[in-house]
Amino acid sequence: DFMASNKTIVYNEINVNRPPIGINFKLNYYGNTVPVSIHGVLGDQYIYSTMFAVAVGISLGVSVIDIAKNISEYKIAPGRMNLISGIHASTIIDDSYDASPMAMSKALRVLSALHGDMWEFGRFANDEHNKIGELVAEVKFDILVTVGIRAETIAESAYNSGMHKKKIYCFKNSEQAIDEVKKLLNKEKGSAILV
Repeated sequence: DFMASNKTIVYNEINVNRPPIGINFKLNYYGNTVPVSIHGVLGDQYIYSTMFAVAVGISLGVSVIDIAKNISEYKIAPGRMNLISGIHASTIIDDSYDASPMAMSKALRVLSALHGDMWEFGRFANDEHNKIGELVAEVKFDILVTVGIRAETIAESAYNSGMHKKKIYCFKNSEQAIDEVKKLLNKEKGSAILV
């Protein structure tokens, strides 16, 4: 009874670098269509959960217009594909809450849709790190920054899958990565970073 169509990433039209500001979609239900905006985050997972919320609201007699307005004003919990303005006109996508293989794969696909540049990863099993490294090479990001000993497996796998060594940066901890990431951001204004 409820379907989403015309799913798009929304960009800031005022800013020259056009950073992403959220997602839009059209809610189709019982022959009606209503535009819905979700600000400050990216990812299809928000569309699916929003659809459930809309269905519950409508079943309780809440106006779909009121529901759509409230959704556009809702603040998503931190660490779940949240959009943050960074230095040098960069956009940080904070997905630090969950580093499961499925969540990382979906986050990489979202970043790929933005034509983004770099990110750092958390921890998983060795096989999962290899899969993520292969995906990194497959979607052809400009730069890979890994932090931590386990994440070096991601870098190795990306390299073995065809990513050029000059595009891969490995650091033992976040503190060591900060200066290099700042330099990279200074060179490439308007970058997107997935954490």
